[in-house]
Amino acid sequence: MRIVLTVVGLSLVEEVLNKNLVNLSGQVGALPDVRPDSLRLALQRFEGNLPSLKRVRERPTSVHEDYAWQCQERPGVAYLAAIQQALWRSPLDKKMKRDYTSAELASLSLLEPQLSQGDQVWLLYSETPVGALCSAVLSEILRQPGDGSELCGPGVEVRQRMLEGVQVDDPERLKEKGLLSWALVLEAARKTACRTDDRVLLNITGGYKGLTPLAALLAFGLSEGGCPIEVFYLYEDSERLLRLPGSDLLHFDLSVFEQFAGDWQRLPAEGLPWSDHQDVLTSAFVDQVVNKRPDLFTTRESRLELTVTGQLLLAVWRVRRGDTA
Repeated sequence: MRIVLTVVGLSLVEEVLNKNLVNLSGQVGALPDVRPDSLRLALQRFEGNLPSLKRVRERPTSVHEDYAWQCQERPGVAYLAAIQQALWRSPLDKKMKRDYTSAELASLSLLEPQLSQGDQVWLLYSETPVGALCSAVLSEILRQPGDGSELCGPGVEVRQRMLEGVQVDDPERLKEKGLLSWALVLEAARKTACRTDDRVLLNITGGYKGLTPLAALLAFGLSEGGCPIEVFYLYEDSERLLRLPGSDLLHFDLSVFEQFAGDWQRLPAEGLPWSDHQDVLTSAFVDQVVNKRPDLFTTRESRLELTVTGQLLLAVWRVRRGDTA
């Protein structure tokens, strides 16, 4: 069985909604009791609501990933889900189905064997209300595929998980919290799979592309103990998945973190003024790490800061030692 971690992007509302869904609904036999003008109006209202929703800066709560709540707030959500479910049950050829669906569903549909009972899909959405909305719709589609669906079989277990700090408006929070969130969810999946003899796959087709290489590196770095994490990606109009099998070949050397554990724990996440480092860091740490590891540290505007590589390795170290408070 498989645990398929799937990054949730916005293609469902940014690309799929731009298709002629009213015409598609008729082609695939969705919503037979809904008049075309009523369907068109509901979808237009939903689409018109999206710009304001994307500007919302509040942290999403569990209610935002609730499909029933989303349908109540935005009736077009239910129509969008129903059309997608009918699409994957229709006789249209599979390429056309991928053209009219989201990046997440298109990539999942190409898994072999098909997703079925016993498999788990973890939907990883960003710390935004619109990310939670997309996760809610995708969750409903996967949980209720219907008979004869080419997307997945019945009985797939779907979980939704917000990646704290993963958003594009606050780069500092993205560095401080986002990478740790990634490391936490990957490690949780790996440990679950090791206990149940499952495989872990990371689907990086959707989501914020700036984090894609970092997510892949984290997956490879955490592939150890006989439980590798396989990364896969669907490139645009390709009909095959690009697979990157996980292995122990990529090894993260975390010895510098173990050797200077106290200094790493004292180092503020946001960095510190360089002139204040004597009050926080030991001289050995400054001499042997700060001054000799430009891959881990940089100075910007007289402040000592971790590089992205430093943030990534620190996140892995913290997860492995259970220091994630």
